[in-house]
Amino acid sequence: MLDRTNRALLVTVLVLGALFLLRLGQHAMVDPPGFSTEGFVPADVPLMSLCEPQSCIAFARGEDGLWAFTDEGEQEPVDQHRIQQVLEAWAPGVSTSYKVAAELRGHVSPVFGTESGDTLTLRFERKEDDEILSLEVGHSAPTGGHYVQREGDRAIYVMPIPRAEFLTSDRRAWFDKSALRRGARELDSFTILNRHGALAFERQGEEWSVREPADLKVDPRALDRLLDEVGALSALLQARGEESDRAREQGFDRPRISVTTRKRGITATLHLGSETPDGSVYVDREGTKNMFIAKASTFERLDVAADQLRDRTLLSFAPSEGSTVRWANGTRSVELSFGDAWMQGSAPAPEGTTLAVASLQPLRATKAAEKPSSPPEMKLTVGGTEGFELSIWPEVDGAHPAELDGRQTSVTPRFVERFDALLN
Repeated sequence: MLDRTNRALLVTVLVLGALFLLRLGQHAMVDPPGFSTEGFVPADVPLMSLCEPQSCIAFARGEDGLWAFTDEGEQEPVDQHRIQQVLEAWAPGVSTSYKVAAELRGHVSPVFGTESGDTLTLRFERKEDDEILSLEVGHSAPTGGHYVQREGDRAIYVMPIPRAEFLTSDRRAWFDKSALRRGARELDSFTILNRHGALAFERQGEEWSVREPADLKVDPRALDRLLDEVGALSALLQARGEESDRAREQGFDRPRISVTTRKRGITATLHLGSETPDGSVYVDREGTKNMFIAKASTFERLDVAADQLRDRTLLSFAPSEGSTVRWANGTRSVELSFGDAWMQGSAPAPEGTTLAVASLQPLRATKAAEKPSSPPEMKLTVGGTEGFELSIWPEVDGAHPAELDGRQTSVTPRFVERFDALLN
């Protein structure tokens, strides 16, 4: 039996437990403080804006479904994909994590970011000013997410911000950098005019042919690289107002580089002009009022001469049954024959034979070289259905002068090293 004191203690404990459970139940029935963007529908948002202490930027969706900057004047193209990514990131619904403070007071201001000016206002709204969502976003929180304050709500919350890395009022970040892009694989022809002269190419089916200069036998790999550069031309921004007029007056009487492309019967010409104050370059799109700003390197990669594109393939040797290879360097030599495999007489060929012969699949000249007056020190003789003889002289300025069937050329030191390794 419990005495009177113990019974009193037991009753007290039971009462406190009941009160605790009642309070816990009340908390369970009350929504935690905060809010959610559940029900956010990207298609219902025709207006979006981003404001930082120093600048603001706003976008409106047109009747054609495309986004554009809302300010007046000449409009540069907007990165549609970037805006869509931001909108879709909010669509699943985002909820606040917890409340930090009931209102933005002095001790909360440094944490939130208002004192340092590190805040950004993100607003999605309807055309009738029936706001969907407006948030002031502050510093990132140590627990993840950002401190936020919703318009009309004095409280400070922590909330994950989708695509936070995209949220900036810098106009350059939202400019469609593909405004000059034509797509390499869809072009029908392209022409480049630079300080070296003209380069012109035309597609015939799946193959490209050279129109100018007529005597250029182009290296397919070099042409592919050039085609990719032409197709991927991009801009940083569109010059506006007085800057555009000034650039057109100063830099386009004699363009440094001009590029003309034809795609599905539509021709477009770009002219590279003078440098901008920050070292970029102005680009004029012929026949329009548009003046763009691009990285200088974007166009300077097109400042190539025909000789840089020339096919320097000397030969391409693929061994077949009956093929023979003889390499001689001074008084030393090695002779190999090919059947099912490379052999040296009745023995297997030396290690490194496959690598050496691969140097002939294909063999490209490194640079033109004059034939020395002395006799060649090395000679490669290939017999069989694809026979040839390559004479090689000692290295001069990083290359070995060579002669192939009466043509003056050169080979690399590595080429010689690979065949010399077979002599050991």
